[in-house]
Amino acid sequence: EGWTGDATAGLAALDEALLRARGASVRWIEAHLLRLRGDILAAAADPDLHGAEICYGEAMRVADGQGAHLWRLRAAIRLAGLWEGTGATERRRALLKPIIAHFPEPPDPSDAACAEKSMSTP
Repeated sequence: EGWTGDATAGLAALDEALLRARGASVRWIEAHLLRLRGDILAAAADPDLHGAEICYGEAMRVADGQGAHLWRLRAAIRLAGLWEGTGATERRRALLKPIIAHFPEPPDPSDAACAEKSMSTP
């Protein structure tokens, strides 16, 4: 799912979409757009991992405020992915486990698989 386009153009388009969503009170998509912004920052030719971490955290906060558990889970999976390979297995588990608990069944098998992988990979 790597970013293969022009990161600058992608970020500009997402920033415009965020402005429009906020201006039109279409807040339901804000967490998703913030996650996508983090994806571009993380996968760009010159990655900005700190910026991506901030975007994923903000996406989680927005989603949490809206009770949008799926958007929160997806942002958390991405954030946990940034921590992969850093030895932060317990930190990733602590992040993902309470979010996953909101779902009696995983909403999408790919989300569940990503979350499980993020919690178990050292």
